[in-house]
Amino acid sequence: SCFIDADVRIAPGARIGPNVQLRGKTSIAAGAVIEGTAIIKDSHIAPSAIVKLGSHVEDASVGEGTTVGPFAHVRPGSKIGAHCRVGNFVETKNAILHDGAKASHLSYLGDATIGAGTNIGAELNRSMSGFDFKPLSEAWKSTLDGAAKVEENFVRDSTKTFKDWQSELTTIWKDGSQA
Repeated sequence: SCFIDADVRIAPGARIGPNVQLRGKTSIAAGAVIEGTAIIKDSHIAPSAIVKLGSHVEDASVGEGTTVGPFAHVRPGSKIGAHCRVGNFVETKNAILHDGAKASHLSYLGDATIGAGTNIGAELNRSMSGFDFKPLSEAWKSTLDGAAKVEENFVRDSTKTFKDWQSELTTIWKDGSQA
């Protein structure tokens, strides 16, 4: 059985699995798949998106052809673009993932903007509110050649995973200490 609030809208052709909860002003577009035990509240799920087993989506939007989960948590304020991947045990909060961005597993993306096509590596804890980045070293500027840049709270269009070059960045906490 499923729990579906009166204000939920489900388009013809959407598939809803067992033990799903659809709450509040949620809308599920045609061709979307909501797998068992998912909980979706006050959110929009676009056409052909898949919300996998055990995932939670609240006050957020999931773009066309995007896959969420299993066991992902898309928290309020998150906007996940088209053809993205928010994988197993990934959590977002107030994050924007532009089209084609991927965070495949074991990551936290809070108050972040992730550029189109960016691939976030495993075990990244990217909470933008607590720190700023120093400028990239000259070597990295030439290596990246404009393909990826970190500018304050923005990771943009990278062909490398953030984890690949994370060690090259020195982080300065607001209190002046270095991580």
